[in-house]
Amino acid sequence: MSSDSGRADLVEQIRECKACGLCELMPFKPIPGVGPLSAQIVVVGEAPGHDESVIEEPFVGLAGRMLDRLFAESGIDRSQVFICNTVNCRPTDTGKKNRPPKKTEIDACKHWLFKQIKLVKPKIVFTLGKVPTSTILSLKPTVKLGDYLGNEHTAKTNTRSYLTTSSYHP
Repeated sequence: MSSDSGRADLVEQIRECKACGLCELMPFKPIPGVGPLSAQIVVVGEAPGHDESVIEEPFVGLAGRMLDRLFAESGIDRSQVFICNTVNCRPTDTGKKNRPPKKTEIDACKHWLFKQIKLVKPKIVFTLGKVPTSTILSLKPTVKLGDYLGNEHTAKTNTRSYLTTSSYHP
């Protein structure tokens, strides 16, 4: 199987997923990651917000504009970065206000995150916020993000290890 067909299959599986139950509450589909499979950097956020759910792409709202500025200031071309989220559906209790994903939602979705990272094979995974940091590094949800900011860590999957660093969510 080529990586392009593997990606197409994975995107279709993510789009059809209903495991976390979030998509049952919203009129939006789960949102897979975007970017080249040859990316050296994978950026992982928490979950899609309203704008992301409407446009069906990660980091296109206010946080995305802030991330674009960060990329520009760092000399990074966004089109060369793979961007995804820990949870693929927008977590909301009211349909209007975003909320952090619950542990059960993270547990239901995180295998999609790791499958996307495995497909890309990046040199570094850059986590934005407590949820992706604790998920990628297999930490307890009570972890203090400040203890991990700007530090390099090694995250391990069944098949490989990769460098990770963390920041606050924009």
